[in-house]
Amino acid sequence: MKFTQYFRLCFFAILIMSQHNIASSWSLFSPKNYDECILENMKNVKTDQAASAVAYACDSKFPTESKNKKLKMVRCNGRDIDPNEYAEVNFPVPNDFGSIKIIKLAWEPLRNYSNENVFRVYVQHSYPFSIQEFNLQGFTSKNLDDASYRCTGAIVPNAVGAAICQNVQNSSKTFSIKTVTTPQMNLYELHKLLKKCG
Repeated sequence: MKFTQYFRLCFFAILIMSQHNIASSWSLFSPKNYDECILENMKNVKTDQAASAVAYACDSKFPTESKNKKLKMVRCNGRDIDPNEYAEVNFPVPNDFGSIKIIKLAWEPLRNYSNENVFRVYVQHSYPFSIQEFNLQGFTSKNLDDASYRCTGAIVPNAVGAAICQNVQNSSKTFSIKTVTTPQMNLYELHKLLKKCG
């Protein structure tokens, strides 16, 4: 065997061994499950696009685990709740979570609004969450439903606050609150707050 052939053979043997060693060392440090994949690759992520790319790559690498993670729900008073879901929640009035009552109604002056039929409604409530809007039902003097008005504000938990209701009809003589709406919030946290779910 010539020296050049021997040299080539040794070179290829070393190359194959080094590639094998690199591959095995890679497997030593590669993630073994979906959680490890997310934790390891999210360390230096700074944008939503990069986070989405990492999630997609880990989904591809561990499809069964990622599916189970996405379907994981939390049981709360007989209902399954996605612990990562955020939403506004609309509650009917009266409800089991507290009480709300109108303590003062006042017409607002025309300035700053496009419509002169504007009410400022002061309410008191005992809910453990903020209210960002409520539905005000108007009644005529005959105590018949007249119209429904959307009132918006930012009323902190268990407090007195005011909301603005626009386009209120002059025919409405008395009023009551029919529904209240929370700001966008974590649904699991809301249920824990309201129903003591763990």
